[in-house]
Amino acid sequence: MISKQEQEFADLLRKTTPDCYDALRTRCGFEECPPDGVQAAHSKDSLTGEHTAAHPEHPDSRPHMAHSVRPDSRPHMAHSVRSNSRPHAARRTGRIAAIAAPAAAAAVFCLWLANSAFFLPSSIVTVDVNPSVSLELNSRNKVLSATALNEDGEQILEGMDLKGTDVTVAVNALIGAMLQSGYLTEEENSVLLSISGKNGETGEEIQSELMRSTRYAFSDSTVDGAVLSTVISDTNASISADVEALAEKYQISEGKATLAVEVASQTSSMTADDVAQMTINEINLLISSKKYTLTDLSSEGTASSEAYLTEEEAEAFVFEYSDKTREEAQYIQIGMDYNTGVVTYEVEFYIGSCKYEYEINAATGELLEWEVEWKNDMLLAIELEELEKSQNITGIGEERALEIALEHAGVDATAIVFSSTVAAYENGQEFYDVEFYTEDHEYDYKIDVVSGEILEYTYSRASYENAAG
Repeated sequence: MISKQEQEFADLLRKTTPDCYDALRTRCGFEECPPDGVQAAHSKDSLTGEHTAAHPEHPDSRPHMAHSVRPDSRPHMAHSVRSNSRPHAARRTGRIAAIAAPAAAAAVFCLWLANSAFFLPSSIVTVDVNPSVSLELNSRNKVLSATALNEDGEQILEGMDLKGTDVTVAVNALIGAMLQSGYLTEEENSVLLSISGKNGETGEEIQSELMRSTRYAFSDSTVDGAVLSTVISDTNASISADVEALAEKYQISEGKATLAVEVASQTSSMTADDVAQMTINEINLLISSKKYTLTDLSSEGTASSEAYLTEEEAEAFVFEYSDKTREEAQYIQIGMDYNTGVVTYEVEFYIGSCKYEYEINAATGELLEWEVEWKNDMLLAIELEELEKSQNITGIGEERALEIALEHAGVDATAIVFSSTVAAYENGQEFYDVEFYTEDHEYDYKIDVVSGEILEYTYSRASYENAAG
């Protein structure tokens, strides 16, 4: 498809330097040439390959005939000198023009190509808080266009002209507008920056620059910002389709949709749809609370929890509901989670022969669910011993344990749809219990916490969706 700009350029170049444009375009490797425009004003001799003007008379024929019949020899000699010199000069001029015209055309064409690159999209950067804004960039990282992906994004872009600005300046301006509009506050302080359409090395360079620009934007405010950033790499077709559908459904960027899919793969209690409806700050809190390890995600700063109860306040609510005291409880475990659109605290502890489990609203302390499970003395002793051992396990680490399992299974990390790695103790053995799913297989590994030795593994053909259901 030939652009209007290129057609105009082609016609102009053909008019000033016939046949140069097509030859230059062919040598540059372009497959398609614009159709002939003004080139019809010139003709080409099929035998000599020389161009002649469309004028019906040859410019030298009439003066030559007028002098050839004169009886006077002197004028004839004078004419002879002129008639011999003129064609010679014309030939030299023609040679210079023949050399200079293509060179000039090549220079103009190269200049045009360089300028054209300025207008061609090269990558996309998105900024997500609750407003979502997409910036389309050229190869020089200048903004070609800014697009709001939701209503809040439209409010941020209202009256703002970012076209032609450097991406770092544009992102700085967007963060400043979100601070002024109250989308970024001391309670909601997290931002997600996503870069796509670049090769890995260049994308990481932009990522680093944007992180610095965002920190600078926060430095002029009272908000201590937290920044998540990711370079979106190529994924398989099915994952890309899921991400695109999620982004369209919830009017979010593909960067946030990708993050939602990755976070959901870390837990069986949430779907990608659940995560997609969370704010960036809620997602950031969940990642840090659950200690999720996500591919290609960088993080700076701490997600604000000022909108939520502290862990101590959550415990106080739970013990009030249970009518128990903290002093009589053992092995208290607490962590943030997300349940049906609500950020929650899950609190577990043991008293006597019973295990208590509570889930409360992390913002209000409202009791959502609770359960008390009685255990006989033998099972309780085994469970408490395993819990104590697992809480104190130190070794190669959960991340390395997962890597060992993936290497042994021959599975790439991008193929995982769910994974879980838990430190465990059983029958006198400390190990990491590693479980992960691909689209059609389930894998379970037990890996020694010190040596990384695989103690046991099983795999079977299974669907994660069926297992989770």
